[in-house]
Amino acid sequence: MKGVDGYLNACGHFRTGILTSAITGVLLDKLVNNEPLPLDITPFLADRFEVKAEAQVKALELA
Repeated sequence: MKGVDGYLNACGHFRTGILTSAITGVLLDKLVNNEPLPLDITPFLADRFEVKAEAQVKALELA
């Protein structure tokens, strides 16, 4: 979460929570220990919503 150093949130698993808990644990472990991740997590970061919100605000300002 932006503005909160060290904050990690692993949520949004919906029905697959039990099936994806292992990889979530691996990813969190690597994030906490500053190790390279086995996959790109960019599409899953909360920041992805900020870009859309900023674009919507700009669109409204131009209207």
